[in-house]
Formats: sequence, structure tokens, C-alpha cells
Amino acid sequence: MLSDRLFYFLTALFALGLIALALVWPQGMGAPSPGPFRRPVTLPEYAILEQRKAAEEARAAERAQELARTAQAAESDASEPSVP
Repeated sequence: MLSDRLFYFLTALFALGLIALALVWPQGMGAPSPGPFRRPVTLPEYAILEQRKAAEEARAAERAQELARTAQAAESDASEPSVP
């Protein structure tokens, strides 16, 4: 059986280890930590690249839709007969 002295010592050591881990663990994408440990939340490089890629794809899709609309409008203008 485990003696009380050893049990409480190991429990306290484990608790201190968890506290130390909590102080150095990265904050991630959630809310910033409160109080004196507040650090600015920054996005990882891959997340920034993904956002840029998504924005570029959205702009390309918007340009394609605009080109399709102008081509369709030009086609409908050309197919209408001119009334003198």
C-alpha cells in the first residue's frame, strides 16, 4: 500500500507540473488569457495563407461571374434586331 506521505508528495508534484504546463501552453485561436499573462493572439502562418487563398478564390469567382454577365449581356445585345 502507498504511504500517505508519498501519495501527497506525488499529488503536489503532479499539481505543480500541471500549473507549470498551463503557464507555457500556447493560447491558440480562442479568447486571450486574462490578467498579467495576456499576450496578443496571432494566427499561425498556415492560417494566414489559407485566408489569403480563400480570398483570392472568392475574387476569381466574382470576376468569372462578372465576365459571364457581361458576355451574356453582349450576346443578348447582339441578338436583338435593330429597329430603324
